[in-house]
Amino acid sequence: VEGYSFGMMIRHNFTKMFTLETGIHFESKKYTFNVANINSGSNASSSVRLISYEIPVQWLTYIRLGKQIYMNALFGVSFDFYPSDVTNLKDNFEYIIIRNSWINVALLGSIGFEYRTKNSGIFYIGGSLHYPFSDIAKVRLTQYKTFPPTDFVNFDTTLNGTYFSVELRYFFKKIVYKEPPKVY
Repeated sequence: VEGYSFGMMIRHNFTKMFTLETGIHFESKKYTFNVANINSGSNASSSVRLISYEIPVQWLTYIRLGKQIYMNALFGVSFDFYPSDVTNLKDNFEYIIIRNSWINVALLGSIGFEYRTKNSGIFYIGGSLHYPFSDIAKVRLTQYKTFPPTDFVNFDTTLNGTYFSVELRYFFKKIVYKEPPKVY
């Protein structure tokens, strides 16, 4: 599995060490299927992109390592939304990916480092584990032995949806507005 994600996060600081973080992400994951033709022995390959939207809710704690460097640990859940099923037809096989539900819940865990600047915002690099509580989809691969397709073989499996990611984030500088003095 390979893919990419982008989105936005909002943080709310409760103390100097604890923060609540939430947002929304667009996820695109590419799954590749390699199929050996049961008639000729040749191999065929196909890939599909599975789109999802994630709303994470994470509890963040951080430790100051230096003047501007912090280490973060995050733990929380993600509400994952899958908008559609996916199907594809090739010369001698076809597959269909049917989501188990349009929404799924996953466990999140992350660790990373922040570099906080006074005027340029916060730069973050880290790693994250996304572990769904249940399988996200069922996959059925149908391979045709003859053409026209009168004889075929079905292979069934599931997609777990667990992945590890490397994250690069940027947080804008917090702007504090001061009220102008009131003139009477």
